Amino acid sequence: MQTDLDGLLHDAASLRGFILAIVQFCEEHERSQTYLDSTYDFLGYVSRLGNRTVEHLQALIDEASRFKRWVREYRQKLVLIKRCWALLHSFVKPAADAHTLRIPVAFLQLLEDEIRTIPQFTKSRIVPLLSSELNYFQHRHTRLKRLGNELRSIIPNAEPFPEGLGFIAIPYSQGSSVFANVLIYHEAAHFVAEELSRRSDLSSYVAEELSTSIYESLKMAFGHSFENASERTRSWCSRLLARWCEEIYCDLFAIHLVGPAFTFAAVELFDLMGLLSEEEEAVDFSDSHPADACRFKEHVRILKSFGWWPSLVSLRTEQAKLVAKLAGIDEGEYSFSSQEEEFGSRLIKAFLRVRSRIRTLVKGIVGRDRSERKEFVTYNSTIRQYLNHGVVPSTVVFRNRLDFPTPIAVINAAFFFYLQGLPGLSDRLTTSRSAMGIKRRSELQAKVQMWTMKALEDHRLLRDQQERV
Repeated sequence: MQTDLDGLLHDAASLRGFILAIVQFCEEHERSQTYLDSTYDFLGYVSRLGNRTVEHLQALIDEASRFKRWVREYRQKLVLIKRCWALLHSFVKPAADAHTLRIPVAFLQLLEDEIRTIPQFTKSRIVPLLSSELNYFQHRHTRLKRLGNELRSIIPNAEPFPEGLGFIAIPYSQGSSVFANVLIYHEAAHFVAEELSRRSDLSSYVAEELSTSIYESLKMAFGHSFENASERTRSWCSRLLARWCEEIYCDLFAIHLVGPAFTFAAVELFDLMGLLSEEEEAVDFSDSHPADACRFKEHVRILKSFGWWPSLVSLRTEQAKLVAKLAGIDEGEYSFSSQEEEFGSRLIKAFLRVRSRIRTLVKGIVGRDRSERKEFVTYNSTIRQYLNHGVVPSTVVFRNRLDFPTPIAVINAAFFFYLQGLPGLSDRLTTSRSAMGIKRRSELQAKVQMWTMKALEDHRLLRDQQERV
């Protein structure tokens, strides 16, 4: 019969093999691939923690063999170690897959720079993860950090979780895209909200800051019936509205930082995912997100307040028309599936009352509009002219002198060209009937993205050179 100590030894040996496999995986990829500094820091942390953990497992068994009466207490420590490494396991491979040949390096570095302009985030870094999902995700890291730091209480000399790391997953198919990856700004907003949370659970700063407004709005929408409802019902309603609020907060956060490029990136991805094929679906709220029509209404409102809207209207592209159409849908048509139709409509009404507080919250975090519309207006035609001639617009001749448009201005001007200017570029480069071919258009799209990415890389090199001088 297996004794308690034998069972503990068996589990510890299995766990040792599991951890060493992860450590070996990390070390092999660190040697064979090139990563962002943030990814190196994460993989290095996992390797060092793994070696420390393996050493501690043997010490734990040695101690348990001397104090056999405490075997159950040692097993509890083993459970904590297992829990931490099971969670780390889910992060390691997506991070290792995201080496520099498969991700938009210059774009991610730009995103980090933008986040670091927020006072509390001067040391923040993003670890990119490659995902099989056709969507972008911020992987919540509070539990991972908490478990990692709990290990320090039982493993001597275990180092703390690296400071300022956030995890954002990118679809593996979009690694070379500049424009689709603008959506990362939305996920960065989720990271900011999680980091700002004052609670140790998986709460969000948005939910914390808006909790009073959400509760008051629900009371106004439901009347006395809300206060008389069960605690479970009230809690569910509050959590639902908090999720909707956070999604709007993330959209507005992104537009504050990168302007209309985010709106167009959202349209492109939603359309690719088939979410905008039916107008009826655009008014439906889900358990996790507000209706697309509601989201784009907020986009248009903030773009108008920042002075961007006339530039979007002048595009006259299908994307711009679709944004205007969805934003123009009457709010009375919004719906949320519930057992009682009136219940869903009241939840939506409660949410709509909180929107002004979301806008104020975003301003409080970001501080100001950073989308650089004036810079865009100044250089837009010049950047588009460069792209129309197949020239990287990192350094431009403007008013008879060399100038350096900012990366955000380049992204927006290039995105506008991407949506509207490809026919002209095609005419310049092609004289045959193949100009109307799908393959040719796809190749031109890839070239514009490549030239835009090169402009971001050039700007980064110039900035680094100036900092060294």
